[in-house]
Amino acid sequence: MKITDYARDESALEGKWFDLEEFGFKVKLRPLISKDFDIKTAEYVTQGMDNMESRIRAVCNHVLLDWDENMEDENGEPLKYTPEIGYKYLSDDRYYPLYHAILLLSCIEANFRKPIEVISGNS
Repeated sequence: MKITDYARDESALEGKWFDLEEFGFKVKLRPLISKDFDIKTAEYVTQGMDNMESRIRAVCNHVLLDWDENMEDENGEPLKYTPEIGYKYLSDDRYYPLYHAILLLSCIEANFRKPIEVISGNS
């Protein structure tokens, strides 16, 4: 394998859609492992937020970009994504499984690489 096979697809910074089948909707994510995420998390900590709050805020502002139209509020009304709405739910312990699923998808670098070209006859 070439080292370039491990490079992130730069278009990943614009976000990529993932299907959260167990939750019934899709999310648009950026890679969690990034300088921007680390810088923003540190900024939130310097603003007096604890480590968990700073991570959730950074996820809501810089990793989770959107969710699809299948997301509804408690009354069954469409719930458009904003970082504030994301934080409201993802900071609530009842929604930790959703927060954890977002973290897992966004921290797997292979999800954000260009597909490796397979050349027949090379195995």
